[in-house]
Amino acid sequence: MAVDDSGDAGFKAGSSDFFSVAAVVFDDVLEAESVSLEIKKFRRLLGWSESMEFKFNKMRRDLIIRFMETLLPFNFKIDALYIDKRHIDSTQVPSDRDNVYNQTILRLLSRITLHNATIRIDGRYGKKYMQKMAGYFRRELNKDGRKADNVKFVDSRTSTLIQLADIVVGSVNRSLQEDKTDSQDYIGLLKGKIETVEEFLLH
Repeated sequence: MAVDDSGDAGFKAGSSDFFSVAAVVFDDVLEAESVSLEIKKFRRLLGWSESMEFKFNKMRRDLIIRFMETLLPFNFKIDALYIDKRHIDSTQVPSDRDNVYNQTILRLLSRITLHNATIRIDGRYGKKYMQKMAGYFRRELNKDGRKADNVKFVDSRTSTLIQLADIVVGSVNRSLQEDKTDSQDYIGLLKGKIETVEEFLLH
């Protein structure tokens, strides 16, 4: 399973209206490896160097669509949550963006059936913080007989599956932005893969 986010978890002036997280879930590790290989082949087809990433916010519409169409034949599913900050009372705005991020990720992962799951989350913080949070997620997710021993934050530059999650969550977040002309272009392609896309109400 690969997890990434889009938008930002903050509530200061200039922050995004939406914060979204999404998980790309594989039932078969061999299928995940096949998808990873296909992404590498697609990068080579484009003539990109091995260090270049697929990132939603840095790709043209036509390239995002080609990327998706290349991977649609493979078996994976998508679960996503989003926060619509416009629905949050200004007197109850959270002050700790890290806590909002952690709550949302944990809520998403708690909704997914886990059996000896390998979970990779896009890493963006310092090493000590990521080790601490990986431990926190493992403890919380292993409650009630669930199994998620292998939780790590990874650099998206080294993980093609995180790059896939970036494209997926970028598509989810864009679909919420009704003022964008391409708001429904990508989410429509992913419709057959999506299990849930639901609003997360902070409390």
